[in-house]
Amino acid sequence: MSLSPINVSGIVFDLDGTLVNTIPDLAHAANKMLEQLGFASVSKSEFPNYIGHGVDGLINGLLKKFLKNFSVDNSLVLEAHAIFKKEYRLCVSRFSKVYSGVYDTLDTLKGYQVKLFCVTNKPYEYTRIILRDLALDKYFDLVLAGDTLDRKKPDPLPLNYLSRVFELPIKKLLMIGDSMVDIKTAREAGCPVFCVSYGYHGQNEIDSLGADAIIDSVRDIFPLINLDQHAC
Repeated sequence: MSLSPINVSGIVFDLDGTLVNTIPDLAHAANKMLEQLGFASVSKSEFPNYIGHGVDGLINGLLKKFLKNFSVDNSLVLEAHAIFKKEYRLCVSRFSKVYSGVYDTLDTLKGYQVKLFCVTNKPYEYTRIILRDLALDKYFDLVLAGDTLDRKKPDPLPLNYLSRVFELPIKKLLMIGDSMVDIKTAREAGCPVFCVSYGYHGQNEIDSLGADAIIDSVRDIFPLINLDQHAC
């Protein structure tokens, strides 16, 4: 994909499927939940189809797989949430791994006066632990989780909030994610967006998502951007 370098003064990273492979822990907790509810387990290869819309999306998607007449008002949903929360707390960062190229890319970006953010639909309780345990928390000027603001991705509120609070032009705020959720968020906000090829885009063809660029590693961003200010 041919793209002239874009001017960037802030970079927003998605978490699951972009910075960290969190499927091993999510799958472990979700299958524990399904087992306790009397359902069959789901293979790890299926989980990318259920990730991107936060814990609600994950649990609801899995229950819909097994329930013909699924309803969010069903008492089973409340039970599922309680079980998942208990199980995920026990393993939230146990098996998750940071993707290749992430640490060195963030280290390089920290050498520039560019603002770095993490915006995820994962609840802050889990986000904080993952970032801390995987030594990622030190890189970000602000972390917005799925329950930080009134609305989460794909609503543009998180990106508009960052633009306003940090006084960054929205067109100079680059979103880097892995799914249609991230791309729609960026498009609604009016900022550029790159999509990693290795993430959780489900059954969607990566070329069909409409990102400005598709990258095989976050380190591939450097030829595609111009950072507004260099550190002294």
